[in-house]
Amino acid sequence: WFSDDSVAVVEAEAWLRATFGITQEGALWALSPALAQDARLIRGQALWDAAAYDEARTEFDDLISSYETDPLASYQLAIYLRGLGAYQDSIVAAASVIRAASVGTLDAPRFIARMRSPAYYLDAVQTGADRFNLDPLLLLALIRHESLFDIYATAAAGEKGLTQVIPPT
Repeated sequence: WFSDDSVAVVEAEAWLRATFGITQEGALWALSPALAQDARLIRGQALWDAAAYDEARTEFDDLISSYETDPLASYQLAIYLRGLGAYQDSIVAAASVIRAASVGTLDAPRFIARMRSPAYYLDAVQTGADRFNLDPLLLLALIRHESLFDIYATAAAGEKGLTQVIPPT
């Protein structure tokens, strides 16, 4: 999935190096050995693969929190979790990178900014927007606000899915 983003990844990683004094050679996006071997990531991945999303998210949330002041680890987690489809956690990890740099989302490299404010499920969003004559950006904003792109989101009043609608709706 990097093929369309290769230039943006290079730009983002140059920014990470300059902003945080990272001296690591080569691509920065791959998980470090420490992250790859972290028990929370391993458990979270196994739970995610078993469709135990709430339990996986608990592991991922703990992992992201423990690395929130490490911009390189947060960047790696954002990319890894995006690849899994754990979009909500990817967004949170990307936000950690941007906060660590003390910049606004629009001042971060576009690759990182797009991970924080993504357009996941764009085909479905565009179809819905066309069907109801809505701006697709409005629907993306609603989804980001209601579920943070967590397709499995639920709430106490029976709300479900990306837009957190109740079944009668």
